[in-house]
Amino acid sequence: MRFPNYLCAPLAAMGLTACIGGFETDPLVEYSTEIVVQGEKPQVVARQLRAGTYLIEIRERDIDLRARVDAGAQRSELADAYLRHGLHRTVVSLDAPQTLKVTLASTDQRSWRGAAAVRILRWPKPARDAPPDRRLLGFIALAKGNELVARDSRESWHAAIGPMNEAAEHFRAAHDLRSLAETEYQRGFVEFNLLLDFAAARKSAESAQAHFRAVDDELGATRTSLLLSFAEVNIADELTRDERLASFHVLRARLRKAQEYFDAHEAPSDACEALNLRAMPDGILGDYEQQGRIYAEVLSRARARGDKYYEAVATQNLAYVASRKGEMARAAAMYETALPLIERDRNPDAYATIIANLGQSLIALGDFDRALQLQTEALDVFSARGDDS
Repeated sequence: MRFPNYLCAPLAAMGLTACIGGFETDPLVEYSTEIVVQGEKPQVVARQLRAGTYLIEIRERDIDLRARVDAGAQRSELADAYLRHGLHRTVVSLDAPQTLKVTLASTDQRSWRGAAAVRILRWPKPARDAPPDRRLLGFIALAKGNELVARDSRESWHAAIGPMNEAAEHFRAAHDLRSLAETEYQRGFVEFNLLLDFAAARKSAESAQAHFRAVDDELGATRTSLLLSFAEVNIADELTRDERLASFHVLRARLRKAQEYFDAHEAPSDACEALNLRAMPDGILGDYEQQGRIYAEVLSRARARGDKYYEAVATQNLAYVASRKGEMARAAAMYETALPLIERDRNPDAYATIIANLGQSLIALGDFDRALQLQTEALDVFSARGDDS
């Protein structure tokens, strides 16, 4: 996962389920389990499989993971671009019995604990003269996209869009609207969080939301409403003032509804995400008092559940509010408080944003030497991910 673009900074610095059932070729569940994942120790699931074709599915439960699937000479490393609810899939074909191993490593804060649901599904053997299975081809293409996301380079992230588009076309041809929605959702976050292509992300979000609604997936549709809101906030400067105010009115109502849904369905990380997004229009419009109240609620929620990630996000955002009100010493102190909560190797974008903003505060306070050191370090981190803004 890459850090979402709701962290406050100066503008210049800035449960989904597979559609299994109702198709001519439905895979059968060979094995299913759920395991706890925490800290630095990877968890491994191993299973002896017969010859055949298998769909491997790993679903994050309130934690960010990197997944690796090994079966003999076949190896896949999978990643996503969104927070704590990734859905990783790959296809493994075995010519002979083989041990399949799934390794799950947390990329979240080391103190954070979550879980992963793992399923191994056996794909039916096709008839001799059967046409290519479009759904199976879709999962194969989607896996290629997720493997490219895992390579952590801007070139590979751009390359991931091609197989994700291919996967979407296969699912559309197979009338698998749920898998189509999931693919569009994944692609939208690659476009938003990794490629910073907000217009493309908005288009993907609108399509994904329509398809989630078509299969009555309320959780998927609600999560997609956050992606849509992320994209719309980031292109708001292209609107006239009246258009922006009208857009923010719709966005606030959408996010309030999303937050209420997440609170009612025990999805606290999603609820914090919705809250953070709710504060962004207030900051753009200069209502820092209201923005600060929302971030204070995020901070309270994060501390109540021991979530250092969202505690760092809220603390840094409250520091930004203080800086916008001219309280530079208070802002610098809050940035300093947020910094130890974020691990650079786990959340480099968050770390870089915090030290960049701390550097700006220190410039205002006259500490130019440390400010230069922090700004240089932040630039190095942002440049490494291809973010030149």
